[in-house]
Amino acid sequence: MRTLILLAALLVALPATAAPAGIPLWEDAYTGMSPEEILRFFPEAQRTSPDQRAKKGPEGGEELVRIPRVQIAGDPYRGHFYFRDGRLERVVLELIPQGEMTFSEGLKKTEKVRDALSRKYGEPTKRTSSGEGYKVDWDNGRTDIHLMVITKSYKVKQFDIVYEAGSDG
Repeated sequence: MRTLILLAALLVALPATAAPAGIPLWEDAYTGMSPEEILRFFPEAQRTSPDQRAKKGPEGGEELVRIPRVQIAGDPYRGHFYFRDGRLERVVLELIPQGEMTFSEGLKKTEKVRDALSRKYGEPTKRTSSGEGYKVDWDNGRTDIHLMVITKSYKVKQFDIVYEAGSDG
């Protein structure tokens, strides 16, 4: 339970108003896009059923579209597209675990992903770590990117890359 509370706190509270349209998130996804547009731009994407919809999105946001599996830098991820009022607000790329990931394996993967994101977006604007996780933030103009790794009992429990409209957006 404590891990879930930490995860919720790390996911950064968003304002109650919708993000402006047209802010680049991940690949060809921009804030304000409809689920139909995401499905057109990402042929491998699928609509989620009501029982699949996670509540990791913005306040009032809902996961309406998902890419079941996408390869990123040789690792499998699941792409989650979160919408509010039918408009895209956030993209979360969730590492698909290949069995249990030890803390040391997670540390190596975290460094690899952090370095790749730093090459693309520059130096992180903030780093936060505790015994229960690690979070790195980048501010890429109007887009905020977050690498979030949640650990418990020396195992990686969650490994996400989050794209959302930044405070400048």
